[in-house]
Amino acid sequence: MHLSRSSYYYQAQPRDDEPLRQALREKAAQRRRFGYRRLLIVLQRDGWTDNHKRVFRIYRQEGLQVKRRIKKTHRQSGAAKSRWPRSVPTNAGHWTS
Repeated sequence: MHLSRSSYYYQAQPRDDEPLRQALREKAAQRRRFGYRRLLIVLQRDGWTDNHKRVFRIYRQEGLQVKRRIKKTHRQSGAAKSRWPRSVPTNAGHWTS
């Protein structure tokens, strides 16, 4: 095999993610509506050089997720519903409300 000894014997050193984890938790607590992409930009402005893959992995491990907003439906109130009774169509071509 044409492989150098340094490559063959290389053992990766696991990095300590705790400082990044702590910074990500703090930023996520300050900015609740930010997802991992916008938090990555905030972290990079603070001097972190980690890439999006590492930040996303830690983001998911910490359980940080933007809660989905519930859409408000435009419903009428009970008083507005009962104010005008619906007309009953008299024939097939009746289009009045």
